[in-house]
Amino acid sequence: MKKDALIKGRYFEIINSSDKYSSLLFTRINHYYDDIYDAYTKPSQDKVDIYKDWSIWWEQVTKELKYNEMLSLKIISRNANVFSLCAWLSIENYTCILYITKNHNRVYVTTKYAVNELKRL
Repeated sequence: MKKDALIKGRYFEIINSSDKYSSLLFTRINHYYDDIYDAYTKPSQDKVDIYKDWSIWWEQVTKELKYNEMLSLKIISRNANVFSLCAWLSIENYTCILYITKNHNRVYVTTKYAVNELKRL
C-alpha cells in the first residue's frame, strides 16, 4: 500500500529505505550544485521559478525543524531539460532524505518513528 505524507502543503510518497540505500543517497547528495545558477550557466526563467518555489518551501519546513542536522536543498542531477532536488535531515538519529523530481516527490525513511515525525510537519 502506498503511503503519503503531506509536508507543508506538498505530498510526498514515503519509501521505507534500508540504511544502505540511504547511505547511497546521502553520498549522492554530497555531489551537488548549490543553486540553480551553479547548475546552469543561463537557466531558463521556468527553471529559476521552479527552484525558487521549492527553496521558499524548504525555508518554511526548516523553520519548524529542531532536529540534529539538516542539509539545505541541493540540485543533485540536471540536464538541459530538468533537474532533481534533494535534502537530507536527521530526526533523532534517523535519516530522512527528500528527493524531488519532475514526476515524483519522495521521502526515504529508515524507521516508522521518522515517518510519524514527518507527518507532524
